[in-house]
Amino acid sequence: MGRDSRLGPPQTLHESALLFDAESADILKKMVGLGVTSGQTQRFDLRTKAGRGKEVYVQVVAVPKKNDSGEVTGFFGTIQDISERKYAELALHTRAQQQLLVATLGRLALSAASLDEVYAEAVSVIAQGLSVEFSNVLVLEGPQKSLVLKAGIGWKPGWMGQPVGDTQQQTHTSSVFESHEPVIIHDFSEEPQFIRSELLASHGIVSSVDVLVGGLEKPVGVLGAYSTTIRHFSADDASFLQGVANILSAAAERHWTNQRLSHMALHDSLTDLPNRSLLTDRLNVALSFAHRHNQHIALLFLDLDLFKHVNDVFGHAMGDQLLKEVARRLSGCVRAEDTVSRQGGDEFIVALTGIQNAQAASVIAEKILTVITTPFILEETEIILGVSIGIACYPRDGKDSETLMRNADAAMYVAKQLGRNRYQFYAPAMNMQALDRLTLESDLHRAIERNELFLMYQPQLSLSTGDVLGLEALVRWQNPSRGLVSPGQFIPIAENCGLIVPIGNWVLETACYQHARWVAQGLTTGTIAVNISAHQFQQTNFCERVSDVLSRTGLQPSLLELEVTEGVVMQGVEQVLYKLNALRELGVHLAIDDFGTGYSSLNYLKQFPLHRLKIDQSFTQQLLNDQQSVAITKAIIQMGHSLGLDVLAEGIETHDQAVHLQSLGCDAGQGFLYAKPLSVVDCEGYLRATP
Repeated sequence: MGRDSRLGPPQTLHESALLFDAESADILKKMVGLGVTSGQTQRFDLRTKAGRGKEVYVQVVAVPKKNDSGEVTGFFGTIQDISERKYAELALHTRAQQQLLVATLGRLALSAASLDEVYAEAVSVIAQGLSVEFSNVLVLEGPQKSLVLKAGIGWKPGWMGQPVGDTQQQTHTSSVFESHEPVIIHDFSEEPQFIRSELLASHGIVSSVDVLVGGLEKPVGVLGAYSTTIRHFSADDASFLQGVANILSAAAERHWTNQRLSHMALHDSLTDLPNRSLLTDRLNVALSFAHRHNQHIALLFLDLDLFKHVNDVFGHAMGDQLLKEVARRLSGCVRAEDTVSRQGGDEFIVALTGIQNAQAASVIAEKILTVITTPFILEETEIILGVSIGIACYPRDGKDSETLMRNADAAMYVAKQLGRNRYQFYAPAMNMQALDRLTLESDLHRAIERNELFLMYQPQLSLSTGDVLGLEALVRWQNPSRGLVSPGQFIPIAENCGLIVPIGNWVLETACYQHARWVAQGLTTGTIAVNISAHQFQQTNFCERVSDVLSRTGLQPSLLELEVTEGVVMQGVEQVLYKLNALRELGVHLAIDDFGTGYSSLNYLKQFPLHRLKIDQSFTQQLLNDQQSVAITKAIIQMGHSLGLDVLAEGIETHDQAVHLQSLGCDAGQGFLYAKPLSVVDCEGYLRATP
């Protein structure tokens, strides 16, 4: 609202300057002087000292009054209250400045190396944007979720990094967590429902505005601005503060996401143990330290014995649970400064750092053997494992991480060869054995195409009549430089490198072809038994392949007996049952090989269309001097007969063993007592000589 007024002579205007603050008074003086010298109308804005604590802005239009000689003798004009417009302009300016501050903070948050850097900039932005003496970031930390002063402006140094409030107390910050809304306190003395924290009380804080940092389900902390004089923080002030809090929320989430990604990149997803990459990094650091301080390091390479049977029998879900429990037990065997790492599958590495001698590694290895061989109870099922451990020590067995891992692996392989469930220190000769394994694998890749594989046949006889019931086909490998390679050497390698399927297919076709010839010649009317590996049986087209082989070789399906182990038929029962039924419909006979060494289950066996159980030779060999072997053998025979199955014992070497088996009701047998595995020519002679 404006009014016309005679503003009076210049000296009067100078006196009126006392109504304004220093800045406005200075403007008034300058404008009056300019009006006097120029004789032109002046228009300017002033800020008054009045207004009951609130500033009032006025716009002055001063028109010079001149005498006859043109000299300015006074002014007249208008004074208009422009406070409302001025406050709006100032508010726009403030918001623009705040937006610039928030934008700058946002850019920093995208590039900052740490959250602390973002927090420090945030409190500076708050202090500038709201013109307050105090600002802070309070972050929830620790298992008790205490509020910790992570960054701040104006606070005494002793408070930084310290817990400053309990979220369980009725404070203004606890209200922020409860309501998830900004909390504005104009005057703490008028808000008796809130307990003022020691931090605020010790600094004389009177007014505050606080907002939540983070989402409803994952709060990070509280962001606040504070004043030691009464300050009426507005909704716009809270909105600005919330904008800063949103940036901190995003920065915290990005930080946690990066931490999770980094953790995932360096840890095994199943057990959460360090993976090979993190192990290598830690090992390299430890090796440098050990070199400087003349210390030792031991690397233990662990492989769980027969873990594959757990997956085969109980499924991969149970296998995963078991691996987690193994990881937990291993971690309990070592110190905090040591590292337990999973390398994949059932392989683990334990790095013992800062040890004084190799004896310390022996102590830990013994401890690991004890905890791993202690039965595991999972889903009310008892599982017993063993573990083979290879140990390589720095500096004796290698001075870099790669060499130590390679040598520990070689030692572990020797531990397996020596009987499993033991530990073995590395020796230089082991590298030659490892190299020999690699060379053997390379040679095996070319064995089929070079016709180096051949079959031998072992007769299977009736224990009651002595008649030949059939033959078992056994694969052999004649290497040009190595000579005859034992199946115990090359079959495990074939399974590990993926060659077992093509080798198994070759054995199946060759055996069927040869047996069809003997049948056509009238040399036998019995079956030909062929061992089928788990990898081979798992092929989706396995049944079709068997049918195709029978068709091409002309062998009657009823003369083919496929032998699989318990582990094969116990994995994925529904799929296995489907395949076994398909083979049964072809007319093929089915046998369980090495029965009694795996996880036998009568409930499962009743479902399968089997013809024969084969008792493992380990029971046959102990039959005369081990009552437990006798009991197991008798139980197997009775179980087989109760299911309508034929029972054959493997590994019969003496007449007494044969008699004992016959007395237990065993139907058939094979072994050196009757014949060793025979070549094609020798087998023909055997069949011709047998009535």
